[in-house]
Amino acid sequence: MNQEPYTPLETTAMVFAARYTHNRPTSGTYAIVQCLIANWSRIDYQSQRQILREAKYAPCNPMDWQKLFDHANYKPTEQ
Repeated sequence: MNQEPYTPLETTAMVFAARYTHNRPTSGTYAIVQCLIANWSRIDYQSQRQILREAKYAPCNPMDWQKLFDHANYKPTEQ
């Protein structure tokens, strides 16, 4: 199934949603990470890199963020 890329507004909403969960030790991070993974191909490359770069410094829910890093084949320690 080929999905259309997100619009700039949709992409911005995903970036803001990820940022919102960085400092919150809640299940919200899990929900956002699952949504990001399910729609990763719809997010433009520059925004993907931004989300990953910022999530690298998120103090809460590192195991949830690791799922996104694994999905994106991103190694935060090497970036």
